[in-house]
Amino acid sequence: MSHLRLPAACAAFALLGLVGCGAPTPESRPATVPQATPPAQGRQDLPAEALRVEWVAVAVPPRMAPGQELELDVTLRNASSVAWPGGAGTTGLAYTVRLSHRWLQGDKVVRDYGQTRVELPTVVSPGQTITVRALVTAPGTPGRYQVQVDLVHENVAWFEHRGAGRKLVDVEVR
Repeated sequence: MSHLRLPAACAAFALLGLVGCGAPTPESRPATVPQATPPAQGRQDLPAEALRVEWVAVAVPPRMAPGQELELDVTLRNASSVAWPGGAGTTGLAYTVRLSHRWLQGDKVVRDYGQTRVELPTVVSPGQTITVRALVTAPGTPGRYQVQVDLVHENVAWFEHRGAGRKLVDVEVR
């Protein structure tokens, strides 16, 4: 039985990032293996004034079928004086800015943030307007809902929670 526990223990150590079970340490990795590092501007929290967005357009149809998946275009403007990290090479990195959404019915959240996050296609300069394509899936139960889009500064805060305006769009699921 002990031979079955060793791989599980090694997997647990590997998941926790602990050295052991023969896993290479960062110092022992070949120098040719690229290390993912966020852009310099994304290495730390953006200042509070960076978390300002103007929602220009959110192309959500007024009706969707239960469980329907749909790509929608979200056009937004960086209404701050600080560039937002984004673009090639930021996938999976902390402290970048991403687009997400959630479904509301009245005051109740029925599908929460984080089900789908979308990388910004480029660094977004102050005043710059961009369009981001996001995949949304309608709730499985018919009814009247609102879809809310928001930006998240990963590992820091959702823009809404730092005072950015909410963008809500009414959708009937039937």
